[in-house]
Amino acid sequence: MTSRTDTIRPEPARAYRDTFAPSDPAAPGLLPPGWHKLYFLPLPALDELRPDGTPGADGVTPDIALPRRLYAGEELTFHRPIRFGETLELTTTLGEVREKTGGSGPLVFVTLESTIRSGAEVVTSIRQRDVFLGDAPPGSAPRPVAGPAGDEWAWAGELTITPVHLFRFSALTFNSHRIHYDRDWVRDVEGQPDLIVHGPLLELLLLDFCVRNVPDRPVARFSMRAVAPAYVDTPIRLAGIPHDGGAQVWALDDKGDVLSTGEAVWAAPDAD
Repeated sequence: MTSRTDTIRPEPARAYRDTFAPSDPAAPGLLPPGWHKLYFLPLPALDELRPDGTPGADGVTPDIALPRRLYAGEELTFHRPIRFGETLELTTTLGEVREKTGGSGPLVFVTLESTIRSGAEVVTSIRQRDVFLGDAPPGSAPRPVAGPAGDEWAWAGELTITPVHLFRFSALTFNSHRIHYDRDWVRDVEGQPDLIVHGPLLELLLLDFCVRNVPDRPVARFSMRAVAPAYVDTPIRLAGIPHDGGAQVWALDDKGDVLSTGEAVWAAPDAD
């Protein structure tokens, strides 16, 4: 288990908002849901990093002898909003470790279970999934998955993540994963054509997308699953379809294929 304490200062949230979210989707004084990712940052020493730049000996994740580590998704439960100025503690423990063999070779899925607490009160619950992979064989890109047709969307948006966006999110989250800045690594080791957008950034963009489209319904739970890489300097379309009690959202490439999926569940209305 690891534990980190942080005070929720406004500066990281302001820096993220000024880069990715020009209008704050939360009430004044409250940290928008999911933006806890800007806090409780792990600070591994340089010699504790894996060759791909991700944390190695972090006190929780086992030593896995596969060269690549990717973000696979997350499930978030928001028990109450986080307030600026609070000092909170994040604890992380190891969940399930599952080995599989896929079309590109061995895979290891690792689940990390985290909670953010104020004293004994649980504020946010987090279940993060990472996948460790072997060397990327030629032609190992995931098979495209078609997203919903445009006439089904109730909400729509579009953005392009530039190298500056990648740098700023890496800086905000102290993320040294080489897939976000090292084109030689991306091409030669990951087998990808260009720099890759952070999975946690896509998750935040999808969550912000839900909050902006339904600002009067607090999000109680949000889940995200990474499907395919999103690349730098390539348009990303956001699509959403609300339903009773929540919404389904997608990040799509310029062909309409799925990059990431998300699902929001609204909090129950307060009783009068």
